[in-house]
Amino acid sequence: MADKITFMMILHNHQPVGNFDWVFKNAAEDAYIPFLDFLERHPHIKTGIHTTGPLLEWFAENRPDYLERLASCVKTGQVEILGGAFYEPILSKLPDRDKHGQIEMMNGWIEERFDKKPEGFWVAERIWEPYFASIFGSGGLKYTTLDNTHFQYAGLRENDIWGSYMTEDQGIGVRVLPIDYNLRYLIPFHEPQKTIDYIGALKDRGVTAVTYGDDGEKFGVWPGTKKWVYEDGWLERFFTALEVNSHWIDVVLPGDYVGSTPPLGRVYLPTASYKEMSEWSLPVHSQVAFAEAEKSFKGDLRFDALKPFVRGGFWRNFLTKYPESYNMYRRMLMVSKAVDAARRKPEYAEAARELYQAQCNCGWWHGVFGGLYLNFLRRAIYEHLIKAERLIDKRKCRAQSVDYDGDGHDEIIIRNDSLNLIVAPQQGGAALELDHLPKAFNLFDTMTRRPEAYHLQIPEAESADSGDSSHASIHEGVRSKEADIRKYLHYDPYRRLNFIDHFLSSEENHEAFYTGAYDERGDFVNAPYEIVKVKTKLGPGVYLSRKGTVRTSTGDMPVHIHKQVLMPSKGSVFEVNYGLETDVDPSEVLFGVEMNLGLQSGYADDSFIRIPGRTLKDKHLASTGTEADVRKVVLTIGWMPFTVSITFSRAAELRRFPVETVSQSEGGVERTYQNTCLLPVWRPERNSEGRFDITITMEVTS
Repeated sequence: MADKITFMMILHNHQPVGNFDWVFKNAAEDAYIPFLDFLERHPHIKTGIHTTGPLLEWFAENRPDYLERLASCVKTGQVEILGGAFYEPILSKLPDRDKHGQIEMMNGWIEERFDKKPEGFWVAERIWEPYFASIFGSGGLKYTTLDNTHFQYAGLRENDIWGSYMTEDQGIGVRVLPIDYNLRYLIPFHEPQKTIDYIGALKDRGVTAVTYGDDGEKFGVWPGTKKWVYEDGWLERFFTALEVNSHWIDVVLPGDYVGSTPPLGRVYLPTASYKEMSEWSLPVHSQVAFAEAEKSFKGDLRFDALKPFVRGGFWRNFLTKYPESYNMYRRMLMVSKAVDAARRKPEYAEAARELYQAQCNCGWWHGVFGGLYLNFLRRAIYEHLIKAERLIDKRKCRAQSVDYDGDGHDEIIIRNDSLNLIVAPQQGGAALELDHLPKAFNLFDTMTRRPEAYHLQIPEAESADSGDSSHASIHEGVRSKEADIRKYLHYDPYRRLNFIDHFLSSEENHEAFYTGAYDERGDFVNAPYEIVKVKTKLGPGVYLSRKGTVRTSTGDMPVHIHKQVLMPSKGSVFEVNYGLETDVDPSEVLFGVEMNLGLQSGYADDSFIRIPGRTLKDKHLASTGTEADVRKVVLTIGWMPFTVSITFSRAAELRRFPVETVSQSEGGVERTYQNTCLLPVWRPERNSEGRFDITITMEVTS
C-alpha cells in the first residue's frame, strides 16, 4: 500500500455564446470569483481550471482583474490553465478544419494572457471520439481527462481505472486521466469528510492517483450551492480537510502528474460521454426503456459486473432526435464550407470567428439544462452563422436548388439583398428558415412541442414536498418551477414550420388546433411537393405543386395546390401565392396556412401583435385569440427593433396562439415561449375559372 495518494482537481467554467450578460455577471460573482478568493487563501491547494472562450472574452471585457489574479496563480504554480476548442463546440459535429482552428485559437489566447502554452485540454461535455487523439495531439496538447465510464466501455475493470493511460490515433498520442464518477456526486453535495473517506478507501485499495473534474458552476451557480459552498462554509471545510490530510493526500496539478508519472498502459476509448449524456441522447421511448432496464438491473447482485455493458446512445443521436438541431448543423456545414473557400479574403478571420461562435455547443442539444429549448441560445447560433455568411458571400440575388439537409431531396434557397429563405418541397413545401440579413435574425427559428422522458415524472415533481434540497445535485430528481405545469404538455403531430398547408373541418375549434388534437382533413402536411420551376429572373423564387386529397362527408376529393414563392431582387419582402383547384364544398372545409414566427419575446411589453383598425384585448406575442375579417397583421419586436407585416389578399379568420414547450433546466421544469403561431383560414370558394387564389405577403421593416 502506497503512503500517499495523488488527488487532482480540474474545474470546467463555461457560459455559452448568446447567454445574457447578467448571467455571466452573476456566475462570476457567485461562483468563479469566490472560488478564486478561497483558493488564494489556501496556497497549498492546487487545481486545473478550464475556462471556455466566451467566458474568457467576457472576463477580458468586464473583469480583467480576475484574469490577472488567475495569471498570478499560474505563475506561483497553484493553478494550471487547460486548453481546448475556444468556443466550446461539440467537436464531432465540426469539420476538421474548424476543430483545428478553434484549438489554435484557444492555444494562442492562453499563451498570450497567461504566458504559458497549455498542455492539458478539456473536451466539451467529455464527448470523445477515438480520432480526437490526433486532432488534439497535432495541436501540441498532451493530455485530457474523461469519465471513468469511457474506460469501462473500453473493457477495463473498475479497479484498473485510475492514474492515467495513453491513447493514440494515427501514431499521435495523448494521455487520458479518468475522472472518478463517485467524486462528481460527492463534491460539493456532501460533507467534505465523505470525500476524504472515499479517497482513503481508494488508497486502501492500492489506487495511487485519482482525478476529480467537473463544472465550476457547481460551486455557486447550481441551485442552492452559493449558500452551501460559501456561506455555509463547505469549500472552506473541504480545503481545510485536504490540508489537514496532506500527509497522505498529495494535491497536485494534473500537468505535473502527467509530466512526472508514466501511464499505466495503453487504451483505446470508444465514442462516449458521461453516463447522463448517453441517456439524454436516446430517443424518448428508448430513454424510458433504458431507465426501466437500469432500475431492474440495480436489484441484481450482478449489477456491478454488468454495468459497463449497459449504456445508452451517443451525442450524434441528438441530430436525429431534434430536427431543429440537425437543421442548424447542416446550416453550419454550409457556412463553414463558404468561410473556408474565403481563406484568402480579408474578411476571412472575422468570418471564421463568427462561425466558431455559432458552433458553441449548448444550443445544439438538451439534457438537464435548457439547451436547445432556450430560444436565445438558438438565436445566437443563427445570428453568428448569418453574420459569417454575410461577411464572405456578397452575391445579392439568387435561387438555387441544393440538398441542404442531406436527405436525397433538393431544398430551394431563395435570397436577395435583405432576406434568405429556405424552402423544403419534401416537407409539405414549407419554409425552414427566413433570415433577415441586416439584423442577422432567423424569423422562422421554431421549436416543436414533443414528448420528453422526464415529462412522465412531472406529476410526481409537482406533488412532492421540496424539503431541504438546497445542495442536492440537479441530476437527482425532477423539480417544477411552475404550479400545474402539466396543462401545457401538448405535443405537435408535425414539425412547426412555416407555410404549412391545412384543410380543416369548418367546425374545427381553436382549442383543438392549439393542443394538436385536431382533425386534419387533407394530406398536404409534411407531404412532398413537386418542384415545377426554380425562378431566377426578375427576382428569385420557386413554383411548387401537389395533387392530393381532402376527406369530406362524401368521400375523398382531389385537390391540386399550386404554390409559388416569389421574392423581388431587393427589399425585405416576399410573397407566397396559392392556387387551389378543387370541387370541395367550401361550406364543409376550411383552407389554412400555418405560420410560426420565432420572435423571442412572448411576454415583453415592447413586443406585440397589432391588427390595423381594431384593439386587441391581449396584444402580447404569446397571446391567444381569433379575429374575423383580417387583411393584415403586424408583429413588432421592440428589442431588435423591427416589425413583421403579413398581408392577405383575401380577408381571413385569423387564429393565433403561443407555442410553448415544457422543458427541463437546472432550476427545474419550466415553460418556454418558442414562437407565435398564426393560422389564417378561408373557405375555398372558387372563382369563375374554378380556382381559389390567395396571396400572402410578408415584409420585415427595421
